[in-house]
Amino acid sequence: FTERLERKMNPHAATLISILLIILVIVIPLVLILGQVATQAEAYGKNTSVNGIIEKLSAYPIFKNINWSLIKEQAASLITSTITHTLVQIPSLILSIFITFFSLYYILLNLRYLSTQLPVYLPFKDKNRVSEEIAATTRKIIYGYFFIAILELIVTLIGFSIVGVKYAAVFAGIISILVFVPGLGPF
Repeated sequence: FTERLERKMNPHAATLISILLIILVIVIPLVLILGQVATQAEAYGKNTSVNGIIEKLSAYPIFKNINWSLIKEQAASLITSTITHTLVQIPSLILSIFITFFSLYYILLNLRYLSTQLPVYLPFKDKNRVSEEIAATTRKIIYGYFFIAILELIVTLIGFSIVGVKYAAVFAGIISILVFVPGLGPF
C-alpha cells in the first residue's frame, strides 16, 4: 500500500498516511471495544452485589463451610495489586507503542531497500528462493489469521446470540480482534 502511495506523493507523507491508516484500522477500534467492555463491566458491577452472590453460593451445601470474608479480602488485595501493577506499566506501554510506530515508520520508508538486502544476510545457497518462500509463508500466515478471526467472529456471534448474551456482537468482535494478540488469541 505504501508503495502505491509513494508513486503519487512524497515517500515520507505516504509512510505517515500508512501508519495513520494502521492506527485507524487497529488501534481505534480496539480502544473503542475496550471502552465498551469497561462500561459494561462497570454497569454489571453496579447491578450485582458481591454479598448477593455470596448469599446465593452459600445456599448450596458444598459452599457452607467456606470463609467468605477471607476470600473477599484476598480478592480485594488481588484487584488492588493488579490495578497498581497495571498503572505502573502504563508509561512502559506508551514508550513501547511509540517505539513500535517509530520503527514502523522507518521500516516502511525503507521497505524496498530492506527487502532487497534480506537475501544477502540469509545463510543459504539459494538465497532468492528462500527469501521468496519466507515472503509466501508470511503472507499465508497473515491470511490465516484473518480467516481465523472471521471464523471466530461468526461462530461466537452465533453462539452468543443463541445463548442470549447481551451485546453479543461486541463480545464476538473482541474475541476476533484478540486473534492477533499473542497469548490472548487461539494459540
